[in-house]
Amino acid sequence: MNNNLSSLPEPLPMEEVIGGLRYRTRYGVRIAYHWRPGHATRYYSTARRIHLFVTKRGNYFCQEQETEPESSETGPFGWTRIRVLSTAEALRLYLEAEHKLVPMQDAFPRVEIEA
Repeated sequence: MNNNLSSLPEPLPMEEVIGGLRYRTRYGVRIAYHWRPGHATRYYSTARRIHLFVTKRGNYFCQEQETEPESSETGPFGWTRIRVLSTAEALRLYLEAEHKLVPMQDAFPRVEIEA
């Protein structure tokens, strides 16, 4: 688990209502961060910053930020969106993430992990 938060990009403050529930990056607990390098197509880039969150009620969501393919983790970004995740999707993103900011048992207290 990497606790060096000072070197990681900060998520943008965002608030969206999706499916009748309010998701706020300011109040969600950021449990992981991942930089996914990509490639450019004619209209967009596949490079992403992904901030993974859990709400107080145990709902998972991520903030995705498109970045320039040749940029670093801290480079400029284009569009930003919030995406609601199932527990399985959130767990997959957590396991793929380079920076796990919260221990897995705290991030997924209702998931039984087999050894």
